[in-house]
Amino acid sequence: MIFGFRTTLRAYAVALMVLALPLLYFIRPRLPLAQTSLQRRLDLSFLRTTAFWIPQSANVAQGLGYFIPGIYLPTYATSQGMTGTEGTFMLALVNMGVVFGAIWVGALTDRMHVISVMALCSFGAVLAVFVFWGLAVSMPMLCLFSLLYGLTAGGFSATYTGIVQLVKEQDTAADTGMIFGFLAVGRGIGALASGPLSEALLHMQTWKGEAKLGYGTGYGLLIVFTGITAAAGGTSFIARRIELR
Repeated sequence: MIFGFRTTLRAYAVALMVLALPLLYFIRPRLPLAQTSLQRRLDLSFLRTTAFWIPQSANVAQGLGYFIPGIYLPTYATSQGMTGTEGTFMLALVNMGVVFGAIWVGALTDRMHVISVMALCSFGAVLAVFVFWGLAVSMPMLCLFSLLYGLTAGGFSATYTGIVQLVKEQDTAADTGMIFGFLAVGRGIGALASGPLSEALLHMQTWKGEAKLGYGTGYGLLIVFTGITAAAGGTSFIARRIELR
């Protein structure tokens, strides 16, 4: 790198802001806003519904660990003797999996209850983390992990449309945009917290040289934490069953 990743990211952020700001002038609603909608007060009553907080809690918990593989996969790969290019290739596989994951999770959400889809995504992500990453010390295993993780954990956010419908069943006046906004905030909380959390876990070097395969590489605690948060993303399924009793 000529300038380093920190300088590059800062320059990219500034350039994106400078290029995007002028476009705000051209943003217009597709349909004229009714006068009643302009005068309507901000309604956050959906925040009192269990239909929002049950999936939102799972959403925040899943977000705590979701970004960890994207941060550490390249360094994990190089620690196992792979090249930097191969480590970057893992990230490309994750992103490819996210694309197809969003499609199939969205299709499932149209046909199944959203809580069941969230549980299915979580199960696949847990399998990917504990088996394919936890046992991975070679490129083929990491490739399988990257694809499966992208398909399952990466498709999790595609359930948001189903969560919106679930919330509106309890609160018909709830604003779709506000629900999406709060779900995005929950995901953002997980993303912000995952950075310092994952760094602290990595510095512990738990099980390094003691456990086998991926768990004994120094990344073991990171792997376990990612798997636990992925499992937490499916706890809404249990909460829903309890609530219905």
